[in-house]
Amino acid sequence: MYFTLSLVFTVALVSNLSPNSLVCIQNRSVTRKNKIQYSHFEHYLYATPLRKNSLLEHGFQPRSCLAYLTIILLAASNDIESNPGPSPDLQDQSTIYPCGTCDKPVTWENRAVLCDNCDQWYHIHCQDVHSKTYSNLNEDSNIRWDCIICDQPNYSVVCYDLLNLETSNHFSVLSDTPFDSPDPSRRLEPIHSSTPNRTQNHHQKKTKPFRILNINCQSIKKKQCRLEDVLESLKPDAVIATATWLDPSITDNQAFPANYKIWRRDRTTSSGGGVLIAIEDDYISNEVPELQTDCEIIWTRINFVGRKDLYVCSYYTPKTSDEHSLSQLEESLHRASNIQNSFLIVGGDFNLPGWDWKRKILKPNTQHPNLHYKLTDILDDHGLVQLVEEPTRNNNILDLMLTNLPSKVQRVEVIPGIADHDIVFTELDLSPVIHRQTPRQIPLYRKAKWDNMRTDMKEIQNTTEEMTSSHTSINEIWDTFQVALEKSSSLNIPSKTAKRKDGSPWITDEIRKLIKKRDRLYKKKKKSADKGHIEKFKTIKHLIQKKQRHAYWNYIEDIILPKETETSTTSDKNNSKKDFGPSSNIKKLTTAT
Repeated sequence: MYFTLSLVFTVALVSNLSPNSLVCIQNRSVTRKNKIQYSHFEHYLYATPLRKNSLLEHGFQPRSCLAYLTIILLAASNDIESNPGPSPDLQDQSTIYPCGTCDKPVTWENRAVLCDNCDQWYHIHCQDVHSKTYSNLNEDSNIRWDCIICDQPNYSVVCYDLLNLETSNHFSVLSDTPFDSPDPSRRLEPIHSSTPNRTQNHHQKKTKPFRILNINCQSIKKKQCRLEDVLESLKPDAVIATATWLDPSITDNQAFPANYKIWRRDRTTSSGGGVLIAIEDDYISNEVPELQTDCEIIWTRINFVGRKDLYVCSYYTPKTSDEHSLSQLEESLHRASNIQNSFLIVGGDFNLPGWDWKRKILKPNTQHPNLHYKLTDILDDHGLVQLVEEPTRNNNILDLMLTNLPSKVQRVEVIPGIADHDIVFTELDLSPVIHRQTPRQIPLYRKAKWDNMRTDMKEIQNTTEEMTSSHTSINEIWDTFQVALEKSSSLNIPSKTAKRKDGSPWITDEIRKLIKKRDRLYKKKKKSADKGHIEKFKTIKHLIQKKQRHAYWNYIEDIILPKETETSTTSDKNNSKKDFGPSSNIKKLTTAT
C-alpha cells in the first residue's frame, strides 16, 4: 500500500496534479477500508468513456494524458505487500536436501529415500518406490537401495561388435552337448548370472541394532508434528533431545508419543534450554541422579538381560564461553567412568564450533581455544571417543556423540533435522560377546615312545646332512626337518583333546575324582557279574548324588544370601548351620517363590 502511495505522489510531482486530486486518489483508489469508494472508482475507470468533464465531476483535475493513464494503471494493478519476500510457510519447509528428480525440498513431511551410491535424496513417488519397499528400508538399515540413475548399466560403449559379428548354423549338431538324458536330481543353473548366489543361514538369529537419535529441537511443542514424523520413519529406541524449551506446565504426553518413557530436566531459571531422554517402553530404564551435576545434563540407565547396562546422557551448553558447564560435565563423566563394566553414550549440543573432528585439528581464528582443548582433555582422561565427523549446523559440528566403546557403534550418519540443527543417527550393536574355549590337543609325554623318536631323529639327521652336502638351500632343509619332526611327534606321542569347561561351576575336584572312579566301576560291572563291583558302583553313585546336591545348594547360597562377617564366632556359625542349613534354607525359599 505504501509503495502504491509513493508512486501516486511521484506521478503528481511529474504531472503537476493538484492536492485535491491526491486526496481523491487516496480515498477512492488506494484505501482498502472504504471498499464502496474503491469499487465505484474502479467501475468508473472501466465503464465510463474518457471525458474530461466526467473526471472533473468526480474531483479529478489531470493536467496531462500521462497522469490519467498512470492513474488507470495504478487502479487496475493489485496492491503490493509492505514487506515482499518468500512466504514464512516456505521458509519452514526450506532444506539443504533437494530431491534428485523434481528438485523440490525433501522434508520430514515427505517420504523419501537416500541413494547409497550417489548420496542423493529422492521422493518415493519420484522413483516409483512401493510403500512396502519403503517400510522394509526403514526396518532394516542394512538393505542397499540405488536410484534409477545409479542402477542402470553403462551403455556408453557399443555392446556388440557389429563389424565382426559371426553367426552359426542353428541346425548343425551341437558337439559339446551330451545326448544323455538329464539327471533330474541335478540342479540346472546358468553358467553366468547377474544375481549372485547367496547362502542364507536360517539358524543364525539376527539381532536388531539399537538406534539413538541426537536432536536439537528448539521447542518440542512447536515442532511436535515434525518430531512425530521422525519417530515414525526411523523408529528409534532412544532419543537424546536438547533445547526442549519445556516447563513444568507441559506434561510428558504432550511432548512425546505414549510409547516412550520420558526422563527430562527443564530449565527453571529462564526460558529456553532443557534436556530430555526418551526410551521405548520395551526397555527397562531408570534415571541416575547421582551422575547429574550443576549443568544442563541428565543420565538414564537401560538394563539388558545378559549384556552390559547402557548409560545414556543428554548434555546441553548454551554458550561457547560457558566454562562452568564444561567443568560440571567433567565431574559427571568422572563419576560415570568409575562404574565397572559400563557402556556410556553421551550426546547433545556442545556448542564448540572450532573443532574439525574429521582431521582432529582446531580451526583458525577460533574463539575460546582453551575451552576447545579442555574438551579433548576430558575425552582423553575418561577414554571417550567422538563419533560425528559431518557438519550438523552450517559448516560446524555442534551436536556430538561420545562413547567409551566405539567398537559397538555400527553406523553414524547426519540426516535432516526439525530445526536449524541436523539430527545425528547412531546404531549400536548390543549383542553380547561370547568367548568360547576351542578344543585343543594336549600331548601325553609320559606315554610317548621315545625309542622310536630317537630312531626317527637319526634318520632326519642323515637326511639333512645329505641335503647340506648337495648344496640344498637352507629353506628346503628347514622345511624337510620340520615336516619330519611333526610326523614323528604325531606318531609316537599320544594326545588327548581338552574339552571346554562345562556349565556346572559347583562341581569340585573331589566330585570329579568320584565321577572317574564311578565310570571305572561301571566298566568292571559290565565285564563281570561280580556282586562286589555292583555294590561298590551303587554306593559311589549315591555318594556322588549326595555331594552334588550339597555343592549345588552351597553355590546358590553364596549367590543369594550375604556372606557372614569376620566378627561372627565359630559357635554362631555352627548354630546357624544346625538350625538353618544351606540346603534346607534355600529349598524353602525356592519352594515359597
